[in-house]
Amino acid sequence: MEKERQVKLLSIIALVVAIAGMTLGFAAFSTTLNISSSATVTPNSSDFKINVYGFEDYESIEQFLDSGFSIENINLSSTTAAGLAQEAESTFLMASIDNNSHTISNLQAQFTLDKGMITYPLIIKNEGKYDAYIDLSDFLNDSVLSKEYGATCFAGEGASEELVEKACNGLKITFGIIDKNTGDGKVINENFYKIPVNTFELFAVIIEYSSTPADGPFTAKFPEFKLNFSTAQ
Repeated sequence: MEKERQVKLLSIIALVVAIAGMTLGFAAFSTTLNISSSATVTPNSSDFKINVYGFEDYESIEQFLDSGFSIENINLSSTTAAGLAQEAESTFLMASIDNNSHTISNLQAQFTLDKGMITYPLIIKNEGKYDAYIDLSDFLNDSVLSKEYGATCFAGEGASEELVEKACNGLKITFGIIDKNTGDGKVINENFYKIPVNTFELFAVIIEYSSTPADGPFTAKFPEFKLNFSTAQ
């Protein structure tokens, strides 16, 4: 049953279209907002509050799935994120989250077979007073994904550097938003995706190994990435 749930989530996330690019900015705020001829409001940047959360462990992800994609009473972390491994021989390190800069780092996968998939599900919550938009422009561009977010790989015991390098070049990382009502991957055709006030989105980072196999175990480390949010497109 546990493996079926893993496969279910991985199958859902595999439908996702690549996305996401990043750093927090408040350029969309104007100095004053004219409400009427007799009243003005000065926007406060502290009211623009977006936080990224990871699941504390696999059990939390499993509970999230069983609840129908509800985050109520789910153990979430504002500093770390657990992942899911499709193959038992594939493992991951806990990713790190910095909500001051909305940076996700320490994305590392370890593979021993000639295929595998690691998924890091993340929760993005709009806890402020303004609707927010996430900038996905970089992550709709395959050339940006391959150049900016390519892996650095390290051969394990018994693996040759040459074959590990070939396998490393074939690794794929994608980013996607999952429809929390249907469980389907959302097809995103626009650079900006709206996250209304008091709502959350399920955001997935997927590391896939299905290319030329190495002749032994290796570790793949991916660059950190930043999520960029604003109050307007």
